[in-house]
Amino acid sequence: MKILASVILAAALGSVPALGAQITQLTASSLPAFRVSLEQSINQTDAAFKNLEDAKLPLLDEAGQALGRRKIKDRRQVLVDLRETMKDFTRNPQDLVVVMTLSDQTEELADEVYDLSQIAYDNDREELAQNLTELLNKLNQDANLIASYAVDLATHQQQRLRQLEKENHKLREKTHAK
Repeated sequence: MKILASVILAAALGSVPALGAQITQLTASSLPAFRVSLEQSINQTDAAFKNLEDAKLPLLDEAGQALGRRKIKDRRQVLVDLRETMKDFTRNPQDLVVVMTLSDQTEELADEVYDLSQIAYDNDREELAQNLTELLNKLNQDANLIASYAVDLATHQQQRLRQLEKENHKLREKTHAK
């Protein structure tokens, strides 16, 4: 059963080919490739969750008792939320609230994958744990890219706001000078 679950998960994680060039910074030109890459990570996580749920792995503590952790199906809600936020992000990548929501949800998904990888390590499921760790690394890279993009977007919006405030101030001065 251990081997079967590891093989199923490995197949799921490897079922979508990796993108050729790794994205190092989110820009207007790299957003389409990033969206594809993040969707790939979401799909891989969804497949991993489904396979873990279907395999019904007996994850036990050191005393041989079932672990009292949340069920995998309960962890999948973040995938639903993240997919919805990705749609919003695709429609409006300049919306800072959407970008921050995307960042939070990507980090939440990474936390879920981390937790499952630790459960796998704790239960001597080395291959499964390594596959989840690889997925975790990709999700962490995505989260870092989104966070950096959010800071750049906020900086740009702040600069634009300051510029508009200066223009408004000049217009008020001209109006009061007449």
